[in-house]
Amino acid sequence: MPRLPSGQPTVTEEEDLLHDEIQEEKLPAPAEEDVLPSDMELGGAITIDIDDLPTGVVEKEDTAKFWIGTRKDSPIQNVVVGGVCFPSFTGVLRHDSRLEPILPPTRGAVVGLTDREVGRIKESVSLRMVRPRGQGAYVVSRTSSRYKPAIGDRPIAGYLNMVRVGDRMPIDWRDREPPPMYTPRKV
Repeated sequence: MPRLPSGQPTVTEEEDLLHDEIQEEKLPAPAEEDVLPSDMELGGAITIDIDDLPTGVVEKEDTAKFWIGTRKDSPIQNVVVGGVCFPSFTGVLRHDSRLEPILPPTRGAVVGLTDREVGRIKESVSLRMVRPRGQGAYVVSRTSSRYKPAIGDRPIAGYLNMVRVGDRMPIDWRDREPPPMYTPRKV
């Protein structure tokens, strides 16, 4: 049998046609009743029928403003807890005279949270630990079946802040380090 320079055997035209016939037999076309309305055609978009989706009425809940974020001593810059991101820094994108982007850092973020979201964050924070590894760290869950306490584990709440803020705060309120969500008890 002739071979290609790579050493693989060449395929004759008859073998290629035979291979195509075998493939067609193995993969029959789907019956029309098997094709769902959400199936995508080549070059088309996936569509869904909204009437088939479960719906529920969600009542609007009151929110309060909270200043949240990670503290300066946190080994992790951004943490998602209870579905909410606690960032180290945020900022508003601006441009200088050369149209270069400037992002003045602002500690944390001010977000609107409902009482339900605050409860979910508190519960989630109580179950998370920060475990140091090398120069960094990672978050572990105490509810995981693989979690075993280790030397150096610290509650993540010690590295997060969550302060309720009002409409009129002192002008320098972001310049101060806020208290952590957790402070160890003095023994």
